[in-house]
Amino acid sequence: MKKPTVWLIVATLGIAGLIFILSKKEEPTEKAYLNINSILVGANIYINGNYVGKTNSSYEIATGTYSLKLTKTGYYDYIETFAVSKDETKTFNVIFDKILVGDKTTINVNSFPEGAHILLNNLYYGNTNASFELDPGTYTLRLTLDGYFDYTGEFTIREGELMTFNVVLDEIPTKSTVNVKSSPTGAKIYLNNVYVGNTDRSFRIDPKEYILELILNGYEKYAEVFSVVEGETRDFNILLTKT
Repeated sequence: MKKPTVWLIVATLGIAGLIFILSKKEEPTEKAYLNINSILVGANIYINGNYVGKTNSSYEIATGTYSLKLTKTGYYDYIETFAVSKDETKTFNVIFDKILVGDKTTINVNSFPEGAHILLNNLYYGNTNASFELDPGTYTLRLTLDGYFDYTGEFTIREGELMTFNVVLDEIPTKSTVNVKSSPTGAKIYLNNVYVGNTDRSFRIDPKEYILELILNGYEKYAEVFSVVEGETRDFNILLTKT
C-alpha cells in the first residue's frame, strides 16, 4: 500500500515543478499598447503577417517596429508599418475603401499639341485627345509625337475611378544657336565661306560642322572649325590680334 503513495508524491512534485517553470517565464521588460479599430467591425488583424484577431481590439506588445494589415471581404486591404516605444499607446482608426466589383475605370488623355500617340503598357490606344475605359490596375503611359520629347508616367487606377492627364509636350530643338562676339567688334563673319554678318551677332544654324572665319581690317584673320548638335548653344568670344 506504500507504492501508490510514493508515485503520488513524485507526480505532485513534477506538476509543481512545471508550474514553477511556467511562472518563471520572463515577460517583455519594455511594453507598449495597441488599439486597432475600424468602422467596419470584425476586420481581420495581421501583425507581422500573423493573424492576431479582429477589430476592434487592444493588445499589449513589446516595443519595436511592426507591419499591420487589416483585411475585410469586399474592401481594399489596409497596410501600414509602425513603431512603438516604451509605454507608448498607439491607436488606429481605420476607414476601409470599398471595392466596386465589376466597375470599369475611365481615363482622359489630353496633350498640347494634340495628336500624340497614346501607348499603355506599350499597347497603342489611339491619339490625343481621347477618353476610354480600362480595367483597374497599374499602367505605364507613354505619349509620342514627332518633333517632341516622349512623355512617360506610371499610374494606378481603381474600380470606378476617373483619371485625367493634361500633358504639355516639350519640343525637340532642331536648330542650334551660335553667338559670335569679337574684340574689337565689327568683324565680318563667314560660315563655310558664306558671309553672314558682323560681330557681335547671334543666329540659328543647322546642326553640322562649320568653318568660322572673322575678318577685320588691321587685324589677323581668325579661323576655327567647329560642329554643333541639335539644340546646342555655342559661344565664341574672340580677341582679334593686330597685324
